[in-house]
Amino acid sequence: MMTTECGRVEHEWDESSGGTSLHQTATLKCRMCGVGHTIELSPAGNRTMQVDIKMFPARGSYDVSPDMMLFFMASWGRTCQEIEGDGYTVVRGTPEITLPQSL
Repeated sequence: MMTTECGRVEHEWDESSGGTSLHQTATLKCRMCGVGHTIELSPAGNRTMQVDIKMFPARGSYDVSPDMMLFFMASWGRTCQEIEGDGYTVVRGTPEITLPQSL
């Protein structure tokens, strides 16, 4: 199935964050096509953080374009570097692509 993502420079990003006392999330999602990612931070012991990323395709699609995967992975990498810069050990989870329930 062809992706229904916006063109590279056409994305209009919405950012949101949330979480609980056990974890925090940050989500970046295009309001036009729906492609995006969520980074989840969870304490994993003494000055250790588990950092996971879940990418999701544009509405009506089963895949995430290579350009968006690279962008999302770079964002995840920067987040991990910032946390390490704060003196934490980072445990990186396995990146996931999650499909919408409606597909």
